[in-house]
Amino acid sequence: MKSVQNLKRHNQSYQLVLIDENQSTFDFVVSEDLIVKYRLLKGKIIDETTFRAFKSDVAMDALMQKAKTYVVRYSKSVSQTKAYLESKTDDYKAIFHILDELKKLNLLNDERLIEQLIDTAVTIKKEGPLKIKMTLKSMGFQEDDFMERLLEISESHLYENLTYLFDKQLLSYQSKPA
Repeated sequence: MKSVQNLKRHNQSYQLVLIDENQSTFDFVVSEDLIVKYRLLKGKIIDETTFRAFKSDVAMDALMQKAKTYVVRYSKSVSQTKAYLESKTDDYKAIFHILDELKKLNLLNDERLIEQLIDTAVTIKKEGPLKIKMTLKSMGFQEDDFMERLLEISESHLYENLTYLFDKQLLSYQSKPA
C-alpha cells in the first residue's frame, strides 16, 4: 500500500510523491488528468493493483499530453496523428490507446475535419474540387471519405470561385506592361 505524501503544482503538471510502508518514496511528474482520474489527494491510500495501473498510465501520460496539444493546435487527421505518435514512440499498443482516447474525447474526428477543410477551401480559399481533392489526399484521407462531400459543393459556389479567380488573374495581366 502506498499513500500520497505530497502533491504540488509544477508549471502545467503536478509533482506527486508517494510513500509506502517501508518509507520508500516514489516521485512522479503527472498531468492534471491523472490526478483527477485516480482522485489523488494528500493522504489517499493506493493499493498495489491501482499503483501498477497508475504507473502504466504515467508512462503514457506525457505522450498523451503531447498528442492532445498536437491535435488541438493543428487540427490533424487520424493518420497524421498516428504518424506523429509513431515518431515519438515505438509502442504501438500505446499509440492505439492514445488514438482511442482522443476519439473518445472527440478531439480526433476525420469526418468533422474533412467537412471543415472543404468548407474553408470553398468559402475562404476559393479553391475548386480538384485542388481540394489533391489537398485531402495529401493529408492521408481516402477518396471514399470525401468524394460525396465534394460532389455536394453547389454550382453557385463553384461559379463564384471561378469568377473570383478569373478576375484576380485578369488584374495581374492588366498590371503587366506589354
